[in-house]
Amino acid sequence: MNELSPDLIDRFIAAGELPHFAALKEKSEVYRTWTDDEPLEPWVQWISYHYGLPQSEHGVRKMNQGKKIGLPALWDKMAAAGYDVFALSPMNAARPQSDKVSIVPDPWTTEVPPSDPSLAPICDFIGTQVREHANPDNKIGPLEALRLLLLLVRKGMSPRTALAAARQIMMTEPFAPHQRWRRAMVLDRLLWDLFETALPKQGKAAGMIFLDATGHYQHRYWRHAFPEDYQRETTAQERKRFGGAIAAGYRLYDGFIERAMRMAGEDGTLVLVSALTQECNLRYDAIGGKIVYRPRNYTEFVHWAGCRETVTTESVMAHQAWAVTGPGDDIADVAETLKRVRREDNGDALLTVQEPLEDRVFFYCKGTERISPDLMISTGNGDRTVRFGDLFTCMGEVNSSKHKRDGVFWVMGPKITPQVHDGYLPLEDAHRVTLEALDAA
Repeated sequence: MNELSPDLIDRFIAAGELPHFAALKEKSEVYRTWTDDEPLEPWVQWISYHYGLPQSEHGVRKMNQGKKIGLPALWDKMAAAGYDVFALSPMNAARPQSDKVSIVPDPWTTEVPPSDPSLAPICDFIGTQVREHANPDNKIGPLEALRLLLLLVRKGMSPRTALAAARQIMMTEPFAPHQRWRRAMVLDRLLWDLFETALPKQGKAAGMIFLDATGHYQHRYWRHAFPEDYQRETTAQERKRFGGAIAAGYRLYDGFIERAMRMAGEDGTLVLVSALTQECNLRYDAIGGKIVYRPRNYTEFVHWAGCRETVTTESVMAHQAWAVTGPGDDIADVAETLKRVRREDNGDALLTVQEPLEDRVFFYCKGTERISPDLMISTGNGDRTVRFGDLFTCMGEVNSSKHKRDGVFWVMGPKITPQVHDGYLPLEDAHRVTLEALDAA
């Protein structure tokens, strides 16, 4: 459960809102993990946990780089110990090294296919919805929606989740568009349904699932939930609309914890990991919060900027993407082309463009303040000029929280003596503790 806060869990337990978290904690060895990794990003820290190595050794800094490690991951080691493993959405995953492992990649990993090819349409849909959730032009047609719905039902979507999705899309959002944030919880419900259905039911079985709705809510709505932590005030209407989002995410996960404990039973092992956590972010308070923008269509934008038609894009987080070269493209030329896109009002570069990595370069709009849609932007040679709002859309304020180096790590099982450990456990050592709890070390 990505980036859950041990402090918020304790706060909500004390308020009586998380009875199943409380039950799990009472039966577990409770650790706080710590990471010295740089950068402090979930796609790095989850690799550190999955491989039992700090970033200084595994070397991963970006998404889609997990496939380059070449070492056995946690699920491969579990398979070597005799487990049949189903891993749903592990972050920055590589292809499994054992046929005893079935993996479905996370929404940001575009170069590792699901082990079960019949799940590919679901992976594509979920990936698109997650990566393009802030794109107002991202819509699904009725025929495609029907095909997807039938496939989801066959793969385990419960009537309760189907009803929640229908209520959200057809009843809530048309009359209360600000409630769109609840979509992330519907997605996590769907993932849990798929997880329970696909988890091996016979023999020595293990499952792993990555969930992120609550982590997403913390980034977006921390200031609405805890306005006392900030210098800049939110409005009463904003707090009413979004102030309960984080608590709603934790309550949803409390239900998942109940189901997981029931699945584990008396003889099973259950491990809760967050990899890192979050805290209040005051960095952007003085400028009214961090406002980010993204192209409506990344590929159309890089072609407008002057890249060849063979250059494609892969969206990563909501406002960031890779530009990827095709046959005959020079990645250095692609990077320079993107660097030359300018604002007409002051001549500054519009984009942050990082150093190329092999066949790709990472880029995003560098503005963090409000930008008028009427601002004119131009290509490097000035032959194309267009309104900023014609190519870019505003995602609103993000990052009202920031990443923090500690994290949740609880282990429940027949070999476990419940206790709360003092100090911190290095995140990479949580890999070893997990394997020991499973008799897979």
